[in-house]
Amino acid sequence: MSEEQQSNGLVPVVKSNLPVSTQNNEVFQDLAKSAAFLGRLQLYSKGAAIMKGLIGSGEFGIPEGDEKITVLGGKLDAVVLARRPKALDISDTNAIVQSFDPNSADFKRISKESNTKDSGCMYGVSFLIYERTSKRFLEYFAGTKTARGCCGDLFPFLPESHAADAEYLTPVTMSSRLIEKGTYAWHAPVFNKCSTPIDLPAQDRVAEEMTKFLNPDMNTSSGETVSEDEAAATTGRRR
Repeated sequence: MSEEQQSNGLVPVVKSNLPVSTQNNEVFQDLAKSAAFLGRLQLYSKGAAIMKGLIGSGEFGIPEGDEKITVLGGKLDAVVLARRPKALDISDTNAIVQSFDPNSADFKRISKESNTKDSGCMYGVSFLIYERTSKRFLEYFAGTKTARGCCGDLFPFLPESHAADAEYLTPVTMSSRLIEKGTYAWHAPVFNKCSTPIDLPAQDRVAEEMTKFLNPDMNTSSGETVSEDEAAATTGRRR
């Protein structure tokens, strides 16, 4: 030990002598991504998150809270695994109502009220995807008028649309285009075929996520939270 280390009380640490976990880094990465609720993929166009510099306009991101977004950029690749109907009422962010049953009273009410400006209501198709960069299962909810009009382009990428002997599920590249109408402008999603396959997690893990996604509580009034920008996405002329 040097005189300097003796004088300041520092004890030298040799990295090779320290104990380490027997688990590899992949295990801890998976644990860090685990959550009670499925992460959501969002296309940002306007809003507080952009003004705060958390993400750029026309970029995709995963909202982790009002002050944190995992930015995926203006283009991403994903595998589309499943779809389900969904209606969401976030007019009261402390008592969010969601329904996955198109025949339920809540679903019908929300879809009707979605036509009213600033209602906080949206409905459409919810997709389970696996995103290449984040290596996460995510929900993409095509719940606005613009997104609903585009989401049919995702149907050919679903597992049931592939041949029975397909070697892999064809990925989709998700990007966006700017729509301008008078003084209003907003981004619409764009979906194109991706030629580079995506390595999925183990089949049992994929099956587990698909089963949970396809079998939700049909009507839920609590348990989900939304960010400021997600709430804003249901209001205003641009949607």
